[in-house]
Parts: sequence; C-alpha cells; structure tokens
Amino acid sequence: MDYPKVKMNDGVFPANKKGHKYKPAPYHGANSHCTRGRRKTRWTIPQHGQYYVFNYADERDWLDELARGLFSFCNKCNDVLGENGERLAFFPKPTNESDPWHGYPVFSEEIQDKELVEKWNEAGEIDVTTKQRLLRQTI
Repeated sequence: MDYPKVKMNDGVFPANKKGHKYKPAPYHGANSHCTRGRRKTRWTIPQHGQYYVFNYADERDWLDELARGLFSFCNKCNDVLGENGERLAFFPKPTNESDPWHGYPVFSEEIQDKELVEKWNEAGEIDVTTKQRLLRQTI
C-alpha cells in the first residue's frame, strides 16, 4: 500500500485531527536489532505507514477499553504489518494525554474487546469471514 507521506519533526509526527501525535518506537522498527528483554515485534511498513495505521484507528475511535489502547489494520485486515505476518496493530494509550502515541504489530489474540470486532464488521471495515477469524484468534 502507498501510504501518504507525512514529515516528522524531531522524531514525532504532527498532531492528527484529534490532537494526538505519533512517535515511532525505534525498537519496533524494521531494522531494529533490539535484544534486551522480551523480543519486540517489528513493523514491515515505513514509519509514515505506521502513522497512517494509527490515524485510521484513532479517527474511528477503535479503542479497546479492556486493553487500554487502539487496534487497527489496513485493507480490511488483508495487509501484513509485521515481520511475523501480523495483520493488526496495537497502540497503547499514553499515560499522559499530551504524550505521543506509539504502536506495534500484533496478532488477534491481543484483542480483548470482542465488541470492537463486531463494530468493525457492522461498519463494513471487515467481512464476515475476517470477523470469524478474528474472533477465533486465527489472524
């Protein structure tokens, strides 16, 4: 997918329509070699693509209250976002409202709010087959 190009300022993307900024975490980057602690998932999309995926969820209020963050995807959940085949992204809500968001690719077992999957299906963001796969946690 061709993501809209947006420039960062000091490593942070500008505020979106909701006033939220996005800062890519280097340890989730495609070229990261982070070896400390738990292995981090890595994006396969460029940083401006991450910003697009974040905005897509933020503008639609795809907040999972149980997980305390936003889930998102691209192209009806058909596009791979992470190096291990992840098709979803999670953006934890920052502790402070003024802090920038960041995110990383995840699999469907991370979704705790099944009503969010229903919301995506009802809005036409995903089809019934994808909805069932998400609920079975096979994506």
